[in-house]
Amino acid sequence: MIESRYWKEHLEKYARSLRLSNRSFRWSERAVCNFERNLILHFFSIRKLIELHKLSSKVRKHQMTIFLCRSRGVPVTRLNRVEMWDLYEFDNQVKQKRSVAFVANQFIHSYLIHPYRDEKRRWEGVFVCSDFEKNNAIFRIPLSEICDAFLAVAKDHLTSTIMTYDQKIKDYRVELD
Repeated sequence: MIESRYWKEHLEKYARSLRLSNRSFRWSERAVCNFERNLILHFFSIRKLIELHKLSSKVRKHQMTIFLCRSRGVPVTRLNRVEMWDLYEFDNQVKQKRSVAFVANQFIHSYLIHPYRDEKRRWEGVFVCSDFEKNNAIFRIPLSEICDAFLAVAKDHLTSTIMTYDQKIKDYRVELD
């Protein structure tokens, strides 16, 4: 069993560093790779906390505002994924609310991941899709939504846990608040 406090402290520290480090200087290839890796690892931490029942129902149900860009119908492959801009409809983005767990899975299983900048060349967010979603859509996730989700998880504290044994699954069902 993990002590969630340390995982949450790290999430909070990283979320705050993301907000502070949003400068418009040129990032090296290494810096972009580290940025992507850190996002994937932090979303993995969130999914692990969810699976270990270390987060309240409120945070597990936390909805992030993301933007769906539908596929143009061309199968996404290892050879064409570098032409991401030709594969999805970026001009017709659909605003959606999705759970933190859904977004975490997009990062953990990312087939495509591409940070993007605003007009002042500051990091504004990430385009990402999992291997499962790659032929359906790619999602634009604003950095502000990522930071908000990380902070929501970091500040979450359980107030009660109810465990009831379920004979069908031969394990306990857990209800959290």
